[in-house]
Amino acid sequence: MYLVNFVPSRAPIALLPALYIIEIVSYFIRPLALVVRICVNMFCRHMLLLLRGFSRIPLVLCIVILLEFGVAIVQGYVYSIILIL
Repeated sequence: MYLVNFVPSRAPIALLPALYIIEIVSYFIRPLALVVRICVNMFCRHMLLLLRGFSRIPLVLCIVILLEFGVAIVQGYVYSIILIL
């Protein structure tokens, strides 16, 4: 049964309803929290690029763009792994 995964095996029977509710809510909130986190990170990186865009050194801008691309790949990978668990 799938619902057994939501509570520890030795949990007191009196706490089972509360534990089920807490675990199910956290199960559905986690993807939303990850989406908010990745959107905020992308927004901050774009603001950094905007601020760096006023720089007169194009090499610095290229390095920041490459770093942003690398961080986006790593974040996507980590968040997809977290959602699978």
